[in-house]
Amino acid sequence: MNFQVHVVPHPVTRQRLFDIARRYNFDIIHFACHANQDGVFLTQNEFLDVVGIVQLTRAADATLVFINACKSAEIGQALVDEGIAATIVTLATVPDTMAKETAQLFYKELARDGNIRRAYTASKPPIRGGYILLTDGQLDNIELTLILERLCELENLLKNNAHEHTLFRNTIAENIREIGEV
Repeated sequence: MNFQVHVVPHPVTRQRLFDIARRYNFDIIHFACHANQDGVFLTQNEFLDVVGIVQLTRAADATLVFINACKSAEIGQALVDEGIAATIVTLATVPDTMAKETAQLFYKELARDGNIRRAYTASKPPIRGGYILLTDGQLDNIELTLILERLCELENLLKNNAHEHTLFRNTIAENIREIGEV
């Protein structure tokens, strides 16, 4: 997968964020900042509250909001409650080095196969109170839809050639294992 990244130049203000969100569509909005349970801190003493983050996410048509800030779980849950498909947030204080490494690994894994849940699982540091993925269930529906589409394609192969029967049976077993890992 190939991703285009748009880094918001300093100073990061509410106005600048909304201007960019209205100009482009983004699948992911990533905040690397400080936060509290009510929102994220921008530069120049600006604060973007949960309502503003929801509005920004909707303006950008994003599926995922990654808030790489300490103790951001309440924000993430509020976003999911407002209909944002998924958030990655932290449960506690996370050292800056760990935050940077986790984000780098997450995006590397996401670029590999495009699956948010698998990228999260592969990048989540093994510490208590670290990162958590919150979803509204739509990620699971998207994944299931892709699996069902693959199964339909394999079923068509089966109808055309008996050799694909083995392939079909093996792939179903692989998909069942993948679902079990999710």
